[in-house]
Amino acid sequence: MTAPAPIPAASENLPGLIDRAATMLASAKTAAEVLEAREAAGLAYDIAKRAARLKNAKAAHDDLVAAAHRAQADALEIEAAAKRRLADEYDAAQTRGDVASAKSNRGNQWTVPDGNGAATAAELGLRRGVFSNIATI
Repeated sequence: MTAPAPIPAASENLPGLIDRAATMLASAKTAAEVLEAREAAGLAYDIAKRAARLKNAKAAHDDLVAAAHRAQADALEIEAAAKRRLADEYDAAQTRGDVASAKSNRGNQWTVPDGNGAATAAELGLRRGVFSNIATI
């Protein structure tokens, strides 16, 4: 009677496990040795199946991370476009005189005391530096 084959260490690679099972089967002289070869092949199959499952899970994870990065990039592009558009609209409003500018007549005889003159950036809810991130995107 032959001794049972030891279970290979976890560090043994998959091709080595397959070669070992094939060698065991090729050199089997008894039914017990054939069964051991079958067990070794079953172990190699299970490890290969688990490795494939992990590879698929990692690929799915990588795809998800890549999709999240693409979504972030798209969001940044939209945010930058919105800031550019807001800056263009603000400049146009200043040109029309709807919004106060450094060149506007705010505070002179053209401004009515009840405050219906050109609006300031603060009155519009804009703060200094709102357009500053455009250059860094």
